[in-house]
Amino acid sequence: MASLENKVIWITGASSGIGEALAYELAKRKTRLILSARRKDELERVKGNCFPASQPNIRLLPMDLSEPSTLQLTTEIAIQYFGHVDILVNNGGISQRSLAKDTILDVDRRIMEVDFFWNDRYHKIFIAALSEKENRTLRECQQRNGTYWHAIPKRLCCSQACLAWIF
Repeated sequence: MASLENKVIWITGASSGIGEALAYELAKRKTRLILSARRKDELERVKGNCFPASQPNIRLLPMDLSEPSTLQLTTEIAIQYFGHVDILVNNGGISQRSLAKDTILDVDRRIMEVDFFWNDRYHKIFIAALSEKENRTLRECQQRNGTYWHAIPKRLCCSQACLAWIF
Protein backbone atom coordinates (compact mmCIF):
# COMPACT_ATOMS: atom_id res chain seq x y z
CA MET A 1 0.00 0.00 0.00
CA ALA A 2 1.28 3.47 -0.84
CA SER A 3 2.14 5.71 2.06
CA LEU A 4 -0.57 8.07 3.21
CA GLU A 5 1.82 10.33 5.10
CA ASN A 6 1.11 14.00 4.36
CA LYS A 7 -1.87 13.16 2.14
CA VAL A 8 -4.86 15.46 2.59
CA ILE A 9 -7.88 13.28 3.32
CA TRP A 10 -11.41 14.66 3.69
CA ILE A 11 -13.83 12.40 5.57
CA THR A 12 -17.56 13.09 5.56
CA GLY A 13 -19.58 11.41 8.29
CA ALA A 14 -16.57 11.71 10.60
CA SER A 15 -18.47 12.22 13.86
CA SER A 16 -19.32 8.56 14.50
CA GLY A 17 -19.04 4.98 13.29
CA ILE A 18 -16.79 4.16 10.35
CA GLY A 19 -15.86 7.81 9.73
CA GLU A 20 -14.77 8.34 13.33
CA ALA A 21 -12.72 5.12 13.40
CA LEU A 22 -11.11 6.04 10.09
CA ALA A 23 -10.17 9.47 11.42
CA TYR A 24 -8.32 7.89 14.37
CA GLU A 25 -6.45 5.45 12.14
CA LEU A 26 -5.50 8.04 9.53
CA ALA A 27 -4.36 10.49 12.21
CA LYS A 28 -1.84 7.87 13.38
CA ARG A 29 -0.51 7.66 9.82
CA LYS A 30 0.52 11.34 9.76
CA THR A 31 -2.08 12.46 7.27
CA ARG A 32 -3.67 15.87 7.08
CA LEU A 33 -7.37 15.47 7.79
CA ILE A 34 -10.51 17.43 7.10
CA LEU A 35 -13.36 16.07 9.21
CA SER A 36 -16.96 16.82 8.28
CA ALA A 37 -20.34 16.08 9.86
CA ARG A 38 -23.34 18.11 11.03
CA ARG A 39 -22.41 18.38 14.69
CA LYS A 40 -19.34 20.53 15.33
CA ASP A 41 -19.16 19.44 18.97
CA GLU A 42 -18.85 15.81 17.88
CA LEU A 43 -16.16 16.72 15.36
CA GLU A 44 -14.26 18.51 18.14
CA ARG A 45 -14.58 15.39 20.29
CA VAL A 46 -13.19 13.19 17.51
CA LYS A 47 -10.31 15.59 16.90
CA GLY A 48 -9.59 15.69 20.64
CA ASN A 49 -9.43 11.89 20.73
CA CYS A 50 -6.91 11.72 17.89
CA PHE A 51 -3.23 11.25 18.60
CA PRO A 52 -2.07 14.59 20.11
CA ALA A 53 0.79 15.13 17.65
CA SER A 54 -1.68 14.85 14.75
CA GLN A 55 -4.15 17.47 15.99
CA PRO A 56 -2.46 20.50 14.36
CA ASN A 57 -3.02 18.75 11.01
CA ILE A 58 -6.74 18.25 11.51
CA ARG A 59 -9.33 20.76 10.30
CA LEU A 60 -13.04 20.67 11.08
CA LEU A 61 -15.60 21.52 8.42
CA PRO A 62 -19.16 21.15 9.72
CA MET A 63 -21.66 20.50 6.94
CA ASP A 64 -25.19 19.23 6.51
CA LEU A 65 -25.60 16.78 3.65
CA SER A 66 -29.26 17.69 3.33
CA GLU A 67 -28.36 21.26 2.28
CA PRO A 68 -27.34 21.04 -1.41
CA SER A 69 -26.90 24.82 -1.67
CA THR A 70 -23.75 24.58 0.46
CA LEU A 71 -21.92 21.94 -1.62
CA GLN A 72 -19.86 24.25 -3.82
CA LEU A 73 -18.80 26.52 -0.95
CA THR A 74 -17.96 23.56 1.30
CA THR A 75 -15.73 22.07 -1.39
CA GLU A 76 -13.93 25.38 -1.88
CA ILE A 77 -13.33 25.72 1.87
CA ALA A 78 -12.01 22.16 2.13
CA ILE A 79 -9.55 22.79 -0.70
CA GLN A 80 -8.42 26.08 0.87
CA TYR A 81 -7.49 24.40 4.17
CA PHE A 82 -4.43 22.64 2.72
CA GLY A 83 -4.41 23.88 -0.89
CA HIS A 84 -5.85 20.65 -2.26
CA VAL A 85 -7.56 17.40 -1.27
CA ASP A 86 -5.87 14.13 -2.22
CA ILE A 87 -8.59 11.74 -1.08
CA LEU A 88 -12.29 12.26 -0.41
CA VAL A 89 -13.84 9.54 1.74
CA ASN A 90 -17.52 10.12 1.16
CA ASN A 91 -18.88 8.33 4.22
CA GLY A 92 -21.72 10.57 5.41
CA GLY A 93 -25.36 9.62 5.17
CA ILE A 94 -28.54 8.78 7.02
CA SER A 95 -30.68 5.72 7.51
CA GLN A 96 -33.86 4.61 9.23
CA ARG A 97 -34.67 1.60 11.37
CA SER A 98 -38.40 1.20 10.85
CA LEU A 99 -39.97 -1.48 8.72
CA ALA A 100 -40.33 -0.37 5.11
CA LYS A 101 -44.12 -0.71 5.34
CA ASP A 102 -44.14 1.68 8.33
CA THR A 103 -41.85 4.35 6.85
CA ILE A 104 -43.55 7.52 5.68
CA LEU A 105 -42.79 8.96 2.25
CA ASP A 106 -41.03 12.05 3.66
CA VAL A 107 -38.44 9.79 5.31
CA ASP A 108 -37.97 7.83 2.08
CA ARG A 109 -37.43 11.07 0.17
CA ARG A 110 -34.95 12.44 2.73
CA ILE A 111 -32.89 9.26 2.63
CA MET A 112 -32.74 9.27 -1.16
CA GLU A 113 -31.96 13.01 -1.18
CA VAL A 114 -29.06 12.68 1.26
CA ASP A 115 -27.71 9.21 0.50
CA PHE A 116 -28.09 9.23 -3.27
CA PHE A 117 -28.76 12.61 -4.87
CA TRP A 118 -26.36 14.44 -2.53
CA ASN A 119 -23.59 11.97 -3.36
CA ASP A 120 -24.23 12.27 -7.08
CA ARG A 121 -24.15 16.09 -7.00
CA TYR A 122 -21.17 16.18 -4.68
CA HIS A 123 -19.10 13.84 -6.81
CA LYS A 124 -19.70 16.10 -9.80
CA ILE A 125 -18.60 19.20 -7.88
CA PHE A 126 -15.61 17.49 -6.31
CA ILE A 127 -14.44 15.89 -9.56
CA ALA A 128 -14.69 19.26 -11.33
CA ALA A 129 -12.53 20.80 -8.59
CA LEU A 130 -9.95 18.06 -9.13
CA SER A 131 -9.97 18.14 -12.92
CA GLU A 132 -6.65 19.94 -13.13
CA LYS A 133 -4.95 18.04 -10.30
CA GLU A 134 -2.93 14.85 -10.52
CA ASN A 135 -3.08 11.78 -8.31
CA ARG A 136 -6.33 12.65 -6.57
CA THR A 137 -8.71 9.92 -5.44
CA LEU A 138 -12.42 9.62 -4.76
CA ARG A 139 -13.46 6.85 -2.36
CA GLU A 140 -17.08 5.88 -1.91
CA CYS A 141 -17.97 4.10 1.32
CA GLN A 142 -21.06 1.97 1.01
CA GLN A 143 -22.65 -0.16 3.64
CA ARG A 144 -22.76 -3.81 2.76
CA ASN A 145 -26.53 -4.01 3.12
CA GLY A 146 -26.85 -1.73 0.09
CA THR A 147 -26.72 -4.83 -2.09
CA TYR A 148 -29.35 -6.79 -0.18
CA TRP A 149 -33.06 -6.11 0.08
CA HIS A 150 -34.01 -6.35 3.75
CA ALA A 151 -37.42 -5.35 5.08
CA ILE A 152 -35.99 -3.00 7.70
CA PRO A 153 -33.46 -0.64 6.03
CA LYS A 154 -35.05 -0.82 2.57
CA ARG A 155 -34.64 2.85 1.64
CA LEU A 156 -31.00 2.83 2.69
CA CYS A 157 -30.54 -0.22 0.48
CA CYS A 158 -32.17 1.59 -2.45
CA SER A 159 -29.92 4.62 -2.17
CA GLN A 160 -26.78 2.52 -1.69
CA ALA A 161 -27.67 0.25 -4.62
CA CYS A 162 -28.11 3.33 -6.84
CA LEU A 163 -24.66 4.56 -5.83
CA ALA A 164 -23.11 1.14 -6.47
CA TRP A 165 -24.67 1.12 -9.92
CA ILE A 166 -23.36 4.59 -10.82
CA PHE A 167 -19.89 4.29 -9.30
